[in-house]
Amino acid sequence: MALQYLAIVTPPSPRAEPPPSPRDETLRPVFTSDALSIFANEQAIVLPGNKGAIVGHLFNRCLPAQRVTELDDATARQIIATSGRSLLAQFWGGYVAFLVIDDHVVIMRDPSGALPCYHTTQTKLQAHQISKR
Repeated sequence: MALQYLAIVTPPSPRAEPPPSPRDETLRPVFTSDALSIFANEQAIVLPGNKGAIVGHLFNRCLPAQRVTELDDATARQIIATSGRSLLAQFWGGYVAFLVIDDHVVIMRDPSGALPCYHTTQTKLQAHQISKR
């Protein structure tokens, strides 16, 4: 089955309600915070400290390149501190990163655009979905 996911970004609010779950039963929760919920049919790479997640396939730039399935605390802190620029410098692949930085969410697609990313805003609710067939 192809990679699919739905990310729901919620604006900061003192009385924020949890976002709705998708109707597609193949999408399961892979990341949840006050600002962001991600549902996917594959496991995501969750950044330590609940600072975001990366959906898709990530590889290190060292030879031989190996798939990355988790990030250590130092690497995750560097990704957050650079708003994702270190992610571009140290890794490659077909992915979309959702980084929770202070009171907002940074959304970054890999430079190749290997995974399509669609965006819509609906009544204070932002949804991002990727589907690769």
